[in-house]
Amino acid sequence: MIPAAGLLIALAIALPLLLLATWADRRAWRRQQDALAAPPERGEDTVDSLHPTYITEDELAELPDKTETATARQPSGTEYAAKLADPAFATHGHRAELDNAIVLLLREPATTVRELLQPLSEATAKQPLVIVAPAFHDEVLETLLANRRYSQAQVFAMTAPATVVAELAELLTAQPLERSDLMAGYLPSEAWGQATEWLATKRSSFVAVEPSR
Repeated sequence: MIPAAGLLIALAIALPLLLLATWADRRAWRRQQDALAAPPERGEDTVDSLHPTYITEDELAELPDKTETATARQPSGTEYAAKLADPAFATHGHRAELDNAIVLLLREPATTVRELLQPLSEATAKQPLVIVAPAFHDEVLETLLANRRYSQAQVFAMTAPATVVAELAELLTAQPLERSDLMAGYLPSEAWGQATEWLATKRSSFVAVEPSR
């Protein structure tokens, strides 16, 4: 049996050697990775002196959208805390820019596609439909997005607190509906609002109406 003192001495010698070997192996691995990432030598000093820089996917995601900045419309109207229910509803970069939209306001979350069938029939390729509700069930959002992608109907879902729904109702002179109204097929003309411009992002919306309103 190895005495305890001898074991401690052996560990004292072996442990630093193990750490040194690990450090050396890590340095060798890093050199190998740098060599793989480096551009190949061309044998020409002018070319070999140029070292391209690379950007990671995370860094790329943080860059501003130059296309959106260059073509973005300046917001008009009043800002409300009504945001895109899903980024896929965007039309220009990270925002949706809509003209002459008809608007339906819901007091309660939209939980089934069935309750929206009648309102959805009002959407056309030329006149977008904006549905504002406190929340949308995932299945409802998926159906709305699928219809927007594969049909000519322009449908956009926005989420907003009940207080903001009430504020939009006053601006648009529209009557917010309950889920029971939709399930019963109750969709009077007073329920519809119209916005001359609606600019929405993942944070808020700017809504403009005709001056006479």
